[in-house]
Amino acid sequence: MLTLLEQGAEYLSDDRLFVDLNGYCYTFPTPLRLFQYNLRAFPGLSKGKASSIRSELSYRMSNTTKDMSKDNFLRSLLDFTNNSFVKQKITLPPSELHSEVSHSEKYKVDYAMYLETTRNQHKALTLNSYPSKHASQTLVSISNHEWNLPIERIYSAYDLLFPERRSKTQMLRKLRKREQTIFENFIDSTDFHLIPVPEEAQWPDDTKRSLYRLISNLN
Repeated sequence: MLTLLEQGAEYLSDDRLFVDLNGYCYTFPTPLRLFQYNLRAFPGLSKGKASSIRSELSYRMSNTTKDMSKDNFLRSLLDFTNNSFVKQKITLPPSELHSEVSHSEKYKVDYAMYLETTRNQHKALTLNSYPSKHASQTLVSISNHEWNLPIERIYSAYDLLFPERRSKTQMLRKLRKREQTIFENFIDSTDFHLIPVPEEAQWPDDTKRSLYRLISNLN
């Protein structure tokens, strides 16, 4: 997303947005959450030299511990230090990313892309057709992970505490059935593609340019 915004793309949302039965999506322009790999790949977003140093240090600490056993004391110590004191938690409104960032309220979706991290350099940055069946399963899985399962846990507790009231869990089940219908119609009206991409922290400028060219060629 940051790569495309640099090239003049309009902003839709950070992770979440709304879609309808007719293949339209609606903007949800919340502030962007920037992680360490974002700041490392886009150093211009770091606020000063100290911020850049912290991003680089956090990346090196994460890279050091990722292959260690979870029971390793050194890993626990480094991860705690990194997560508690080194990692930066930054959110920015879209207007602060680039002065030209803009958005509309509603868009017709002609095609959609899933980005999948890969360590296989031969597969990286290739445009692949994504079958509707797989696109549907992926979309439902993402929605369940981001929204439905966390809400279901809260609603289950609510129903347990207030059994005399209308069941929130049953309301959620009806909503999920409706959501499934909307997803199926949305997918039928949209072409889906899959683009394997390098790991987040390893995005030099040529990777950004290659990704932009791939997506631009769909127009």
